[in-house]
Amino acid sequence: MNRHSHFNTVLVAYTEEKTDREDMLDIIRCRDSVLSALDALDYQANPFPVKPDDLVDMPSLASRLFEASPLCVFNLFEGFSFDSLAEVRFCSLLEMMDIPFTGNGSYTLGKCLNKAHTKAILIDHGIPVPRGWVALPGKIPSFNGVRGPFFIKPCQEDGSVGIDATSMVKDEDLKEMVSRKLMEHPRGIIVEEFLPGQEFNVGILGNDPYEIQSVSMLDYSRWPHRNPFLGYSSKWDPSDGDFHMKFVDLDGDFPVLIRARIMDTALKAGRALGCSGYFRVDLRERNGEIYVLEINPNPDINVDSGLARQCGTRGLSYPGMVESIIRYGLSAFEEKSIHARNSLERVY
Repeated sequence: MNRHSHFNTVLVAYTEEKTDREDMLDIIRCRDSVLSALDALDYQANPFPVKPDDLVDMPSLASRLFEASPLCVFNLFEGFSFDSLAEVRFCSLLEMMDIPFTGNGSYTLGKCLNKAHTKAILIDHGIPVPRGWVALPGKIPSFNGVRGPFFIKPCQEDGSVGIDATSMVKDEDLKEMVSRKLMEHPRGIIVEEFLPGQEFNVGILGNDPYEIQSVSMLDYSRWPHRNPFLGYSSKWDPSDGDFHMKFVDLDGDFPVLIRARIMDTALKAGRALGCSGYFRVDLRERNGEIYVLEINPNPDINVDSGLARQCGTRGLSYPGMVESIIRYGLSAFEEKSIHARNSLERVY
């Protein structure tokens, strides 16, 4: 490639704000990892910061994108610490401007960011999820006759924000904890039955049909004195005792039938939410049934991330993963363009 041709320019869009939240600061590390990989791949890679004021002045932001005229935008923008939905608005802008971008579209980002919507869509597609309820300020379910333990998480956050040691509660503490959590997360919380046991995640690349990279497992029985779930600190704070609880790839001793069910459920979940590019599905197993806990579109792809490690088990290097994500983004854009042209031809 000609490094100086604008036809191979990739803008790496990322969040730039003043914050001490580790999940948001990690985006800067991810930006640097991707920029380094793109440079090794001989792309003209340019950082593209998105600041809070940029989404107030959309015409100016659109002008910056138009003037750059990139091959595509490598979309690492995940909203702001005070406004997670900003990632949906930025992605919508890329779609309206007909600019190719990596990862998932605004529909999928929006639905997955609202966990209540995600659960409803999965249920409509016959995909098992833990039984749960939505609690809003002034609208708290009665929970009468329901037995715990329960797991509480914010309805509209990602990166495990709002999940800590108090997220798992017993029956007698439920109503008090729900009220407390709603004060911290007034946009709503999800209350679910807690599913004990092993947790799995499936790393996936591609547009449907997808390519599963690996199935990983976290066996909480190895840490009997720790929380049986991962919270915010366990993912972002090395001083937290849970930080060293890591997922490992399934080995040959794991039951083949359960592995197959995990992969099949993950693929169905991705299709149900319209995922594309790259995503991760988190699941648990109970009595042979596989339940989807979360779908994470555009998950962390830092050089030391779980998805990068999973791709490595398939022989895909980090630069190779980055290039694959670009290729899938361009392919999705081309498919959308072909569909639009065919629609116009039918009309005229």
